[in-house]
Amino acid sequence: MSAINIDNQIQTKYNFTIAGKDRGMTFSDVEALELSKVELRVTKLIDGITDKELKELDHETVDQQAAYLEKKYNELRDIIIGYFDKHFGDGNGEEIYDFYNQSTRALSTVFRKVADYLDKVDVSQAKVNRYGRRHGKKVQPTLQAGA
Repeated sequence: MSAINIDNQIQTKYNFTIAGKDRGMTFSDVEALELSKVELRVTKLIDGITDKELKELDHETVDQQAAYLEKKYNELRDIIIGYFDKHFGDGNGEEIYDFYNQSTRALSTVFRKVADYLDKVDVSQAKVNRYGRRHGKKVQPTLQAGA
């Protein structure tokens, strides 16, 4: 009887190609907590733009509305750049931002994609799906462990 190799099913070390460079990260409890903090900060920032605030902004000039939105974009960008600097090294967040033509939306999309990968510690389902597609079989999804 052969042993089931659990080690091949668990992923905690990641290599991402972001902004044309390979960037590695080991995902431990420290990184999981940091990721959660950043996600909470980003969510609070976005949720902080309430309908009430938007209605109040309607009474402001276009320049005041643009200044408000610019402030929110700057806060969001600073949070995400800080995360990338912390995990990929100083200057990496700005480098990623610059690579994507200084687009905060692109930067936040990159962050979301990294976070989505880090949320999946159990890679066995991905391997099963790859096998199924390669061999023309439909594979039912199973539950995956979260970080």
